[in-house]
Amino acid sequence: MVSCILSIFPNSGTLVMFTSAHCPICNTVYPLIPLVEEKYRLKAQVIMEPLDEGNTESIMAKIHQMNITVPVFELTTSIRDAVKLEGFPFAYLLSQDGTVLSKGGINRLEDFDLLIRQGRRASFRIRKDSPGSVGSESGIPANPA
Repeated sequence: MVSCILSIFPNSGTLVMFTSAHCPICNTVYPLIPLVEEKYRLKAQVIMEPLDEGNTESIMAKIHQMNITVPVFELTTSIRDAVKLEGFPFAYLLSQDGTVLSKGGINRLEDFDLLIRQGRRASFRIRKDSPGSVGSESGIPANPA
């Protein structure tokens, strides 16, 4: 699933949001997507559960009703089971290589802020601890002479 998601935005971090066409709380999240993309300079996409699996008409109606301008994909049972999704709305922040940096429920702009701050801290730790990175456990001094 991650490779499918990353094929859309191969050169940037990606915020993947899981929503449902019949979730009233999800309706409050859609207008925040452009703000989050602009504020954090990342790309977002939505994986939406239709009213009935395979019925993309409910997804299309929600896209038009909420003026969703990011890529939207159908959430199938197999994807839902693979990510062990328990509720909506839920988001993952992925690094450029598909590593999950952070995940959590999102209902307000503050939730997005927290999710992205946590993800960026995780990204910094991953880069810092990578073999061969400056200041890592690889033995390369942080301030080479």
